[in-house]
Amino acid sequence: MLKVESASEMNALERAILEGIAANHDTPPLVKDQLRVVTVVDRQHSGGGTFLNLAVPADVPRSHPQNMEISGPLVTIPEVPEGAVTVLFVRDGAVSFLEIASVGDSWPETISEFTLGM
Repeated sequence: MLKVESASEMNALERAILEGIAANHDTPPLVKDQLRVVTVVDRQHSGGGTFLNLAVPADVPRSHPQNMEISGPLVTIPEVPEGAVTVLFVRDGAVSFLEIASVGDSWPETISEFTLGM
């Protein structure tokens, strides 16, 4: 079942993931610039993870290549014994959405603590 939340602030996990991606030396510089100003459009909970739809202001330069996926840090969460993987999607040169997906079947409603690894 897909549950959609309207725009809101990023939670601590989402912010930490994006900061981890921005800190990675393989992340293109223009994507790093976009991550400094990105905002949340909405959040979709799929039961097995979360999709965070993102927006970048129109005046921020777009990246090349225009379409890419950037692997983010692995996530260890007590409520998800198998852990989770993360991927940032860039579409038409702009950061578009972040996927956080459980390696197992379930995703908790709330996350009390987490650690990130690469």
